[in-house]
Amino acid sequence: MVATDFFQQVEHPTEGAVRNMKIAATWSKTPADLSRLASHLGEQNAEVLAEVGYTPEQIAKLHQDGVLKQAAIPDTSEL
Repeated sequence: MVATDFFQQVEHPTEGAVRNMKIAATWSKTPADLSRLASHLGEQNAEVLAEVGYTPEQIAKLHQDGVLKQAAIPDTSEL
């Protein structure tokens, strides 16, 4: 896979250099590109739960009760 240039290295804002798989398909008129990097643990909890019908109050309660966890995301503003 390395020999076929299957991987690409990208710079993640908090994790540094990360090796990702390239998009396997190619199109001449609409080239695909990496749109976002891997999320941190729990980063999209609220977004996903809202999509399936949870209210902001219900999501806040899940956080408060310790049901949902989210990784601490380092502050990169001083880097």
